Formats: sequence, C-alpha cells, structure tokens
Amino acid sequence: MARNIYNYFKSSSKRQSELKEFQYFAEADVHKILRPAQTRWLSLNAVVQRILEQWDVLRLYFNSKWLEESECHDIHACLNDPIIKAYYYFLAWMLPKFTTLNSCFQSESILITKLHGKMTAFYKELLLLVLHRNYVNSAPIETIDPMTEINHKDLKDIYLGLGVQKELDSVENEERKLTLRKMCKNFIIRACVGLRKRYCFNDKIMTEIAKFDLEKVISDDREESVSSLFPLLPRIAPTSIQHQQELDDEWRKLPLYYKDLDLSQPPDVFWHQVAELRDQHREGNTYFQHLPKFMLAILSLPHSNAECERVFSRVNDIKTKKRNKLLTKSIKGNLLSQQAIQRHGKNCVDFNPTHAMIAKHNNDMYKNIETIILSDSD
Repeated sequence: MARNIYNYFKSSSKRQSELKEFQYFAEADVHKILRPAQTRWLSLNAVVQRILEQWDVLRLYFNSKWLEESECHDIHACLNDPIIKAYYYFLAWMLPKFTTLNSCFQSESILITKLHGKMTAFYKELLLLVLHRNYVNSAPIETIDPMTEINHKDLKDIYLGLGVQKELDSVENEERKLTLRKMCKNFIIRACVGLRKRYCFNDKIMTEIAKFDLEKVISDDREESVSSLFPLLPRIAPTSIQHQQELDDEWRKLPLYYKDLDLSQPPDVFWHQVAELRDQHREGNTYFQHLPKFMLAILSLPHSNAECERVFSRVNDIKTKKRNKLLTKSIKGNLLSQQAIQRHGKNCVDFNPTHAMIAKHNNDMYKNIETIILSDSD
C-alpha cells in the first residue's frame, strides 16, 4: 500500500497540490509521502510513520477519488480497513527496535564488549513475544528454535503493541483478527530466524569479551582472571607464561586502585587512566604495564564493517578522477587530519592550525618525495 500511495503522487504535481489542500483542511502537517526503498529497508520505519501520520488525510483524499479513478480502488480499500491500519501500528512499534539495533553496528563508539549482550537481549525480547517465557528463560539461547510450534504461545496471548490492540477493538470479525495476529507472528518469527542466521549466540570470543565490559570490570562479580581470553586471542595475548602471569596479576590488583580512577569514563579513556597510574615511591613507574595495552587492543577490534566502509567512501571523496595521482601517504594524511579535527569537535571552517603545524609546511616536507613515489609505484 505504501508503494502504491507513493507511486500515485510522485509524478503528478496536481495530485500533490490537492493533497496539500486536504492537509490544510485537516490541520495536519504538510509532509510529502515517502518512498519505500528496496535496498535501504531500514528506511521503511520512516515510511510507515509518515503513512500513519497522514492516515486520516489520505483516507479523506482517496474517499473523494476512488469513484473517479480506478487506480485508487485498492488504496481506498486499504485505508478504510482497520486490519491494515492495525498492521501498520504493529510495524511502527516493531521497526524502531531494528533501527536501534542497526545503529549499534553503524556506531563509531566502542561496542565490542557490549555487542553480545545487546544482541542476546534483543533476540530474547523477540522470542518472548511468541514463545512461552518458561521455555525461553530455561533453555540455552543458542538452542532455541523459534520455528518449533510446540513452544509457541496461543495467538490471542501474543502481545502486538497498544496501537494494534486499540484498532482491533473496533473489529468484530474474529477470523480477521486471527489473520492479523498470524501476520504479526510470522513477522516476528522471520526476524528471529534472520537474527539466528546472522549472529552466532554461542560464539566463544564474543561471549568471553562480553565478560570484560567496563560495567562488569568495576562490579563486585568481576572475573577472577583474564586467562580465558588468552587462547581465544592469540595475536593479542602474551605468549610466554611469565608475561601472562604478570598480566593476570595486574588484573587481580586493579580493584585496589578504583578510588584513583574516574569510573564514569568511556572504556578507552578508563584504560588510559589505568595506564597513567604511577607509583610515586618507585621513581614514578606505572602500576599497570601490561593490562591497559591488552584491554585497549581488545577494544580496538571492530564490531562491524561500517567504519571500514566509511573509510572507503572518504578515500573516494579524496582520490577523484582529477586527483588520481595522489600518493598513498597524502591520502593517509588527509584521512588522519580529518579524523583529528573531528575528534576535537571542529570542522574545516572553525579549525585553527597551530604554529607548529604551519612551521612544518616548508621545503623540508618535499625532501623524501622521490622515495615516496618509488615506494608507491612498487
């Protein structure tokens, strides 16, 4: 229906003008109808919200048109069907949950230690909508099959949101109500199956890393040792038993220094604070030489490929057809400069380079240009 409504208005300025008149008459917000995109399915939430916002206006409009234009018949029937509107309310309630989850994967924040918990909580939230609570809470989450009907709730017991309940109160046909509930149930089950295919809920690495989230690190039930991470992260963990023991000892004595740390900081800032703790009685030597490096290395692991894709896009913006001979070092410098400026909350308009930066722009900066060109050509 959303696509039909968009297609009806998209090529006719007359129809768009008429719709505006109805919006003014109904004292509704004058907004355009959004296009449902095939490739960007997360935009569907905005489309659904816009249709619901303009529902009464659209119904008035197509009530006046359906006798004159045959292409309006299906749209008119849908807009006057409370079951269709109830399903849109269900989508308006459900789709923001997926958008919020997706924003975690697109975030530039450090979420590698939180991702497993977020995925598990969201998956369990969906499961509890259609499966019996006792089964979901008792079975290991990786063994739960949302397709097994023996554990499904009765259709009438499935919660579908307040908007759906309100619309269904005006529907007397019980068979149509059950049809809607089946549609919503199938949507939830397909979502659960999709999550299960795309994320391994018993992944050992993600499960163990989640145990060392900052909130758990500073809690009373923190892990006694970090040794469980050593075999899972061989490229990050120390190789010798001596260094592993030193790292583990630092982990065990960390709670003694909480009073000297700001526990409200983000995880990367927190571990930098730990690295800066110094023993004033031993020539200012740091208390923690291994633990902060190990934890920061874990936090540097990417939790999605979104950031890599952003870098590729920035490279394409920098190295264009007219600038196709830029050296790799120049592109790298551009990227790092942009990143540094953004980190300080600045942009190209309000950023003021320091005197030290300006001083580096002299003839010496071109001394190694031949070496750079040769290395790039290789």
